Amino acid sequence: MAEIGRRSRSVSGIGDVNLVLPAVLVVVGVIVATLGRIIGIGIAVGAILALLNSIVLVKRVELAVDSANAAVATISMQIGLLLTFGGIGAVTLIMLIVSVPMAVAMGITFFAAQTGEVYLFYRARNAGSGGAVTLGKDPSR
Repeated sequence: MAEIGRRSRSVSGIGDVNLVLPAVLVVVGVIVATLGRIIGIGIAVGAILALLNSIVLVKRVELAVDSANAAVATISMQIGLLLTFGGIGAVTLIMLIVSVPMAVAMGITFFAAQTGEVYLFYRARNAGSGGAVTLGKDPSR
């Protein structure tokens, strides 16, 4: 059970985090920024924040699973969550000071990328678990 977060599918060494979706969004952000639109920076930053949040989330879950102690698992998840939200909040404040449209683009991109990451994470888990974790319709039926 302790090996739940340690599958060797990822060549990047960051566990189950999918790098494709944030990378595509960063490229889109850079292209939009190159075209002279400030929201492109927000798109790229939102995708990078979603990637970093996913990496930290995987590490928090691994730490919680490996602890074998409910109190340590809960505290590690909560502290990680507070630190992550603190970092995202600080970046959001900086973006709001620079440009409101850029901050809005960052928030929308963060939401889209993070939702996509969670979907891909559960889809990968479902593919290897024989349907133990389900998201949507079970393909075996």
